[in-house]
Amino acid sequence: MYTLVRSRYRYDRRGGRWIEADLGNEEIGTLSANYGDIYLYLEYPAAGKPIQKALRWDKVTNILNNYAPTLTVNQWLVAVGNLTLPFESTLPGEKIKYVKYAQAWHSGYNVQAKARSGVDGLPAQHKEDLILTHPTNLPQEVRDNCLISVNGYFHLTDWTDAGVRIIDGNKTAYRSQDNQIGMYSFKAIGKLQFVPITKAMIKPQAVGTPLWDAAYITMPSNINLTKKTVLLVTGGYLNVLTDAYVRVSERTWRISFGKMMFLNRFLQSAKDMDLSSLGLTKIKDADDLFDAQELKNDAVVSAYLTLSQSFFVVVDSESLFQSYEPVQYLNTPGRFIGSEGLQIPLVGAYGRMLDYHIIEEPMGTGQKWPETKSSFVYCATENRRFDYDATHRKWLQGKAVNGGRYPAHPYRNETAYYRFIGVES
Repeated sequence: MYTLVRSRYRYDRRGGRWIEADLGNEEIGTLSANYGDIYLYLEYPAAGKPIQKALRWDKVTNILNNYAPTLTVNQWLVAVGNLTLPFESTLPGEKIKYVKYAQAWHSGYNVQAKARSGVDGLPAQHKEDLILTHPTNLPQEVRDNCLISVNGYFHLTDWTDAGVRIIDGNKTAYRSQDNQIGMYSFKAIGKLQFVPITKAMIKPQAVGTPLWDAAYITMPSNINLTKKTVLLVTGGYLNVLTDAYVRVSERTWRISFGKMMFLNRFLQSAKDMDLSSLGLTKIKDADDLFDAQELKNDAVVSAYLTLSQSFFVVVDSESLFQSYEPVQYLNTPGRFIGSEGLQIPLVGAYGRMLDYHIIEEPMGTGQKWPETKSSFVYCATENRRFDYDATHRKWLQGKAVNGGRYPAHPYRNETAYYRFIGVES
């Protein structure tokens, strides 16, 4: 006879975290509906000592048809008796693996501006891309395992033997007048495949309906999606398993601009990135003033989705999770402190990533960390949440939208969050 030793579940097999729970008194008929993905750890007698095995609940669906749905798990195990169950071949691993962050300059990378034409004598402002090289890390290995950001905005990358090419990276660096390069390693999770979005991939919900309401993007047929997790970068911001993009068929996702903080993100990035390809009407002497209705045009939406900062990321992992945890703010712009020097991505206002390096400091008077005698200061880029005036109005129904700040409270320096992205067996 089988005995339930422990159980754990996660609501979403695609992106959830495992949670310990006592499921022995739960009814088998509603177990999957209430708890999603479930492991039961069962024990049964054997010569010498009992054997423990793991049972994934979705593998016993056919067996359950022979039992009353009102039976509890414990009652069902008694009723099963000595019936052979479809156990996992090994006990599931329970190690958590995270995406790790490193700042390129502090990790020994060399970064050079590069013109796409191959002409090296051009002025810096005419060189579109950045080339990333390292003394020991091979370009293909870097490209296959890392997402790369420029000043907090993710960019599409490619590689040759000459290095990793960050598409339009120099345009962003030149416009921002800054050159922070962030490396986000998925090596412990799975290899990455980058899929640029083309206009041919984008369709409306129906002929004549606006892309702003719902843009449907179909992945090319040559992209392997079996046991993969798909992430989406839009305008430099990483979306991880959110309702901003929802899978509606085997190869198609519905993109909802109303669910991705579009206005705040657009206004934040418009001053930092080259968005000239959107073809927005320029208003004289007002770089941060835009035609609100023009922003919703199909042509603009399509151009936004085909930026070099908008693309799919196919992760070679069947599942993935994301969680956030605040980092203690030192009330000084861009300075945070923790008891551990975690090399975990930091995210700031509106989902823009924060580049940082860590300085280990000896314990100060009055500071008490239970685990260590040091504290770790995260020296990060400024994290300001601008209170855009446009967000105080119904901008979607208006004629104009601008990046001006609300006079009473124009901005605030805000805390950052660890952005834990990883897998849990």
